[in-house]
Amino acid sequence: MATNEITIIAKNQTVSDIDLPQLAVTVPGSGQTTLTDFNEIFEIKANDNLCDQITSGNIILNDGATDFDSTGSLNLIRPTVSFENVARTVEDLLDDPNEGIVTTFTGTFTTIKNNFSASVNPVSGDDSSEGYVPGSHWINKISGNEFVLITGTVGDAQWKTTTSASAAVIDFSKLVLETDGAIVYTGDGDPVLIS
Repeated sequence: MATNEITIIAKNQTVSDIDLPQLAVTVPGSGQTTLTDFNEIFEIKANDNLCDQITSGNIILNDGATDFDSTGSLNLIRPTVSFENVARTVEDLLDDPNEGIVTTFTGTFTTIKNNFSASVNPVSGDDSSEGYVPGSHWINKISGNEFVLITGTVGDAQWKTTTSASAAVIDFSKLVLETDGAIVYTGDGDPVLIS
C-alpha cells in the first residue's frame, strides 16, 4: 500500500475494463479505482498509458473532491513539462497570446492559461476547472483592467485587479519577435522596442 498525501482516483468513462499494467491496476468498466492506494504519486505521474487513456477520454481523474476533464486530469498528474519535450517556440507563443510560459528553478516549464482578449471581468467560475492556475492573467480589453488569479479553487476563484480602468492595454498579438531576439510592439504609431 502506498503512502501519499493526495488522493488520485481514476474513473472509467467506458463500459470496458481498462488495464494499467505499469501501475498493476485495472479500472473496472464504468467504475473507479483509487490509484494512490496502490502506487506512489511519482509512479502515477510517470505513467504514459494513463495519460493516453486520459487524452482519449477513456479515463478522467478525481482528487477526492472534484472530477476533472481531460485537460484538468493531465494537469493534476503532469503540471510541468520537461525542457526536452517543449515543442513550442517563442514565436508560437507570441502567435497564441492566451498562453505563456514561466521557467522554474528546476529547468522545467509550466504552461499558464491566460485570457488577454476578454470583454468582461473574470468571475469566481473562471477557475482551475477551466485551466486557470494561480498566476494566470486576464485582461478585459473593453475596460482596460487586468486581473491575476490568486487562488483557482473550483467555483471560488479569487482574481485580484492589478490595474485601474485608465491603464493602457497592450494588444499582445502586436508583439513581434525579431531575428536578433528583440521583441517589438507594432501597435498604434511607431514600433517600440521592448527588449
